[in-house]
Amino acid sequence: MKQEQGRPADVVLKELLPQLIAKLSFPKAMKWNSTGVRFARPVRWLVALYGGATLPIEAAGITAGNRTEGHRVLGSAKGIAVRDAESYLKGLERQGVIPDPERRRHMIEEQIATLCKKTGFTLNVDGDLLDQAVYTTECPNAIIGSFKPAYLEVPQEILMTSMKEHQGFFSLRHKETGTLVPHFIAVTNNRVKDMGLIREGNERVLAARLADAKFFFDEDRKSQDSEERVKKLAGVTFHQKLGTIAAKAGTGQ
Repeated sequence: MKQEQGRPADVVLKELLPQLIAKLSFPKAMKWNSTGVRFARPVRWLVALYGGATLPIEAAGITAGNRTEGHRVLGSAKGIAVRDAESYLKGLERQGVIPDPERRRHMIEEQIATLCKKTGFTLNVDGDLLDQAVYTTECPNAIIGSFKPAYLEVPQEILMTSMKEHQGFFSLRHKETGTLVPHFIAVTNNRVKDMGLIREGNERVLAARLADAKFFFDEDRKSQDSEERVKKLAGVTFHQKLGTIAAKAGTGQ
């Protein structure tokens, strides 16, 4: 039997926490300051406590303290003094941040269901898009917006892709016919008296995206000659070492 002398938890945490932070990785990360540390977003502050006392660890050139910030719009400029886990969670909520992701998910699902019930539209259910909304908002607030019905001339798959990939919007269908309707649901990260301003902003941005989609769709339809289309593929590289899309199409591979 081997017995090892233990060490105080705060001492162990001071050693481990910087190492754990350094091991955090993201599909997309950048260097945000002179330390060269890569992270998904700029590291502005750190909070580290044990037993009510601050653990002054250092990471990304920042020393940890006991203060954090709430929502950038709804929160107070004074920030939050953290004493323990309970004060941290309650303090964030008072400052406009819902820290529990599952609660945010439930809020979004309920808000979307209410909008669909009110309008009579049916949601195009998309689990990935829901996850995106959950993890990119602190204070989720779903709103419904619209776009010009003329854009419905574009294939619905193109419209749905533009809404999802470019803006993170949910598309909607007619309850009876199942066809796409000129409306969308956006999950915003804010709560203001006049949500109409936010809705109008989202509508303007989406309109630009749909205009682009319609333009390219209309341009593609101008040429019905398959041979002419194939010739254009010569200008599209499939892979630097494998040639063009035209060559790939010619071999049938």
